[in-house]
Amino acid sequence: KVLYWTNRSLMRSIFDISAEGLENITDSQYVFTPNHSSYLDAFALAAMLDYERLKHSHWAGWAGIAFNNPWNTFIYKLARAVPIEAKQALHASLAYGASVLKGGKNLIWFPEGDRTMDGELLPFKAGIGMLLDKYRVGVIPVCIKGTREAMPPRAAWFKPGKIVVKFGSEVFAEDLVRTGEGKSDYEKIASGLRMRVQELKDGN
Repeated sequence: KVLYWTNRSLMRSIFDISAEGLENITDSQYVFTPNHSSYLDAFALAAMLDYERLKHSHWAGWAGIAFNNPWNTFIYKLARAVPIEAKQALHASLAYGASVLKGGKNLIWFPEGDRTMDGELLPFKAGIGMLLDKYRVGVIPVCIKGTREAMPPRAAWFKPGKIVVKFGSEVFAEDLVRTGEGKSDYEKIASGLRMRVQELKDGN
């Protein structure tokens, strides 16, 4: 709780952080799917979710940095992160995500699988589509704006700026199948979800 309020205070004082669309979040179970353009993204999203929501949420985190030093290990355990490998061991990664959803918890998943280098949304990995195809809980698309300007990829430090976290309307896998593109349902889900995040990015 101390680290939650410390992070929230720092994000507000340094980055004048604010949120849009918080009214879209009810007491339901959700998968949150934010874009990823900076190491600040997770801190920004954590600052805008309320403490009770965050306490019942797990983060999907890249396995490559989860346990490579004691600090990362501490943060990952504190945040209840589950290790995800976007390029290998996909089924094992999905099993971790599935266990979170079966337990009735929220899941925060960065569907691009990596930070964008140019600020444009990367294609969403198949994993998020597979997960939502099997566990059809509500999804909240999220667009985080301003973190890349405050701390772009390869930057060693951040600079003060304005950050906005935009929460979209709740959507379900069946809605994404109808609007997405691809051969399989899970490809359509991933594609449709990317469209929703892109709409938020574009200001719609």
